[in-house]
Amino acid sequence: MLRRATSFTVAVALASLGACATSATPTQVVPIAPTAAPAAPRAAAPPARPAPPPVGFRLPTSVLPLAYRFALTIVPGNDVIQGDGEIDLERSARATPDDAIYLNAHELDVESATLGTTPLTVTPAGKDVIAFQPTDPATTLPTGRATLHIRYKARVHHEDTQGAFAQKIDDSWYTYSHFEPIGARRLYPSFDEPQIKVPWQLTLVVPRGLTAISNMPVATQADEGELTRVTFEPTPPLPSYMITLAVGPFELVDAGKSPHGAPLRVAVPKGHAEEAAIPAEETAPILATLEAYFGTPYPWAKLDMVPIPDTVGFGAMENAGMITYSARVLLTKPEERTIRDKQKFASYAAHEMAHQWFGDLVTMAWWDDL
Repeated sequence: MLRRATSFTVAVALASLGACATSATPTQVVPIAPTAAPAAPRAAAPPARPAPPPVGFRLPTSVLPLAYRFALTIVPGNDVIQGDGEIDLERSARATPDDAIYLNAHELDVESATLGTTPLTVTPAGKDVIAFQPTDPATTLPTGRATLHIRYKARVHHEDTQGAFAQKIDDSWYTYSHFEPIGARRLYPSFDEPQIKVPWQLTLVVPRGLTAISNMPVATQADEGELTRVTFEPTPPLPSYMITLAVGPFELVDAGKSPHGAPLRVAVPKGHAEEAAIPAEETAPILATLEAYFGTPYPWAKLDMVPIPDTVGFGAMENAGMITYSARVLLTKPEERTIRDKQKFASYAAHEMAHQWFGDLVTMAWWDDL
């Protein structure tokens, strides 16, 4: 508490000072601690990177894919597919250093992502869109070519037939896919737009003893313990919605060859091979008629036909090199087979096989041409 000094206290204080000055007691010197050097100024932390702006239905075109390579671990009946993807990209010179990389994705759990060796952070950026930015705010994205690596999990659907979905036939589970129009983003983080056509290469890691099918013939196959790694040949340039797969204990029924030698098969559920008699007999003649009509060979390396027990919103789909059908179109029990079953198959098959030229080889620029 601060008090006002009186004249008496001032006098006492002065007398005390005088006494100290004439005292015989030696003066004690109290060492003074050296003054600490001023702390070096801290480097200013780099400003936090702003969140990427959301985008609309179409992705920006400053970054485009050159090729996809995806390895998917699929166990039919499981609710999750483990994905490991590589996307070769080209980032144009008109992209600013802070521009994010945008991909379509729906219900995908991205576990890690890198561009080359640069760690990336993933954030939502609109409906069915995710954005990738360097985790370090001081790092910028380079222009030119680089490879985006993504490790993620995808959901397997049971209630509908978009994306990857599973169905049980007799006592066995089967996994299928259907992507048109925008279902590919449910299985792959990708540029899920029809005008973007680049090569795809799929590897499916599946339980031993199961058959894996996709757009292209098998390039390599090797057992890895209880699993089998099946790598398919790269596709010609294709849009995302045309890439497809099927995994299960299929029986493969020979359906002949196209006039130019492409093998034709029907992949039926285990124990149902005798139900594939109509497509086994009629596919090659229909394809030969179409080759003659178009005046150019069937454009893909092979053709598999895969029946799906329950389809929602489609009866068949013209995936390049692997057409999926409602099982009611493709399979008939011998004792129930009629001429109408043959006519129904011919009608669907001629339509879907014609799409292998117009629809697959020649594709639409956007969905308003669907």
